[in-house]
Amino acid sequence: MILGDFGTVHEPIDDTFGWFGTAVRVNPDWTDTLFTDWAEQFSNVDDEDATKALSASKVLMRNLIHAEDFDGFWAAVLRNRQTSADLAGLMNKVTEALADRPTQQPSDSSAGRGRTVAKLRGVSSSAARLEEAGRADLALVHIRAAEARAV
Repeated sequence: MILGDFGTVHEPIDDTFGWFGTAVRVNPDWTDTLFTDWAEQFSNVDDEDATKALSASKVLMRNLIHAEDFDGFWAAVLRNRQTSADLAGLMNKVTEALADRPTQQPSDSSAGRGRTVAKLRGVSSSAARLEEAGRADLALVHIRAAEARAV
């Protein structure tokens, strides 16, 4: 039995953000799925292993930033003495900005029904694990991505 064709094609992201006086492009393939893969890869990192925690932070930023812009971005991170908390804040801001973009309808469409606010019924297990691991900052990123999908 064939149930049908499922899935939605999403266009690549074409967004930038300012970073210490330069424009940095977002990875055109960024989705919360990359974040989910990252969370799975680093789910066993604890606060006691600072090297792995810092490496995890860099890998996450490498997933978010356009590959051609990453070296310049990372040089600015080092030059401006950014901390892992600064990078987590950046991740939250960029993810939030991407989630807050309104969905555009074609100009020949009616506005349709009014927008309703979707509420999450619970926190995902990935977000809960991150929070339990003392990574509330990353749990928040995961939750905001889920909220964006729900809207």
